[in-house]
Amino acid sequence: MLHGCRVVPVHVAMQGMTRYQDMEIPVPNMATAEGWGWEQQGKGYDYFGALGIPFLMSEDWGDWSRWWCSELCFMQLCMGGNYLLDQSMQKRVTPQDLYNCNYQKSPIVTLK
Repeated sequence: MLHGCRVVPVHVAMQGMTRYQDMEIPVPNMATAEGWGWEQQGKGYDYFGALGIPFLMSEDWGDWSRWWCSELCFMQLCMGGNYLLDQSMQKRVTPQDLYNCNYQKSPIVTLK
């Protein structure tokens, strides 16, 4: 989060992680999703959005000038044609919201 939005290899993004779990989600239009993701590079981290998690309905999440992790992932999936959640109802997209989507999860992988 200190770096904002950036494009890096997976091993760089995962530095410092000790556990993770994957979830394979289909993306009908991967080229559009990837192109949109590249356009987000350099945008800042949405600290106020992340700190607002306890007040989930306090503000619409759709500020495209900066992102926090789960909202960026959600919007990139939307840009690729997979709308996991109803944007008219979902005011914040938390990591738990993404985890709750009905896609198979991998076993938890523990590193170190």
